[in-house]
Amino acid sequence: MNWLEVTVNTHSESVEVVSSILIELGSKGVSIEDPQDYYQLTDEQLEWLKVQQKDLYETDTVIVKGYFSTVTVVKGFI
Repeated sequence: MNWLEVTVNTHSESVEVVSSILIELGSKGVSIEDPQDYYQLTDEQLEWLKVQQKDLYETDTVIVKGYFSTVTVVKGFI
């Protein structure tokens, strides 16, 4: 099966709304990349990662990705 990945750039405050909209539109799942999550890591997790926040994320923009089956997308347009 082929998948269509749709990416939305947003802010932390809008993640739930954007995710809900993608699901309502037929997304089979979403992924969220939020730079603020980095700051919630414990010292032990940071030691394990051995990476700096600036190396993981270039901006504070949250990226929400929705995954749509290409079969669903085609049926939606016919």
